[in-house]
Parts: sequence; structure tokens; C-alpha cells
Amino acid sequence: DADADADADADVDAVALALGKVSGWARQLGIDDAAGEAAAAQILAKPASAAQVLLDAAAAARTASDGVDREAQTVNHLLMMLFEERRGHFQGLLVKAMPHVVLRTLAEDFDTIEGFKAMTEDHLSKMNLTNSRGSKYGLSGLVQYYLGLKSASKVGRSDRGKALIFTISYGGGHQTASSAVKEYLGGAGFSAEIVDTTYDHEFEGEGEV
Repeated sequence: DADADADADADVDAVALALGKVSGWARQLGIDDAAGEAAAAQILAKPASAAQVLLDAAAAARTASDGVDREAQTVNHLLMMLFEERRGHFQGLLVKAMPHVVLRTLAEDFDTIEGFKAMTEDHLSKMNLTNSRGSKYGLSGLVQYYLGLKSASKVGRSDRGKALIFTISYGGGHQTASSAVKEYLGGAGFSAEIVDTTYDHEFEGEGEV
């Protein structure tokens, strides 16, 4: 009937809008114009793969920013966490339903993150996004990141204190993450130090440190 047709048209329009938003996100994440266009083309051709494409784009952007732009490195690392969560969640969906759900969820994520940027420190501090739509760490991590930026802009850089970051050398991911945290905290005014417990003799055995 007419109502059903109208609902179907509205749904198609919503998915098309989400597709444009998610493919545009891929363009933004690209390390250059060519990479961004290639990622967007992948999503347009196969919408169900959008989380993986965005994950790959964020990983490339994080690698490119290592040691160059700590803010970009931190944001892209947090985005990788979000996209990894989304990819795992989407893998359990029925193939027929996947493109629709994938695009709408990722488009909502994009809008949510854009909202974080405009929020006040008070508003961000009151948000609780743990397990929000299947994201246990990604969105919550981004809230804390933008909250940190707001806070750092108000507090004197010399008043931030010290931070001790423990890591291990089993896999490059741990060291990349700890370096990103150190650079971010350093930029916010903290005196940050990384301790690799793999080789530090004080962590050998089962005694107290």
C-alpha cells in the first residue's frame, strides 16, 4: 500500500545517506587523496565491508602519524579500536541484513564523534557510552580523548602531574599504544614515562617490585 511504499522509500533514502556519510569518512581517513578515494570506492562497491575498510584506513593513518602528529596518532588508534569492535559485531549479522545495519551504525558513530567535538567539558564528563551499540572501548575512549583536550585547555601545562605507563614487548601493538599514550599525555602537560616490564629486572620473579 501507499504507506508501505513510503516507508520503503524513506528506508532506501536513509541507507543512501548513510552510505554517503561512511564513504566520506573513509575519504577523510585516507593518508592522501588517492588512498581516501580508493577506500571510499571499496565501501561504495561493497558496503558490508565498511568496518574493515575504515579499520585499514585508520591503521594506515596512525602509522603515518607515528612520531609526527601525536594528536592524529591517538585519534586514529582510538578509531581503530572502534572499527575493530564494529567489525567483530557485524560478523555475526545475517548477510542479507548486514549492509543496512553496517552503514547505519557507522553513520551514527560518525555523527556521535562529530558531536563530541562540539560538546562542553561538563557534557562530555557526564556521558556513559560503555557498551553503546556494541562499542565497549572505542566510543568511550574517544569521549575521554575529547574530554582531555577540553580539560588541558583550561589547566596549566605545568600542573598536570606525572604518569607511569607499563607495557610489554610481545607484539608491536603494545609498544605503539604505549607510545601514543605517552605522546598524548606529554602534549597535555604530564611527565610520562614508559616501563617495559618484559626486560625490567625489577619485574622478574614473583616478589614485590
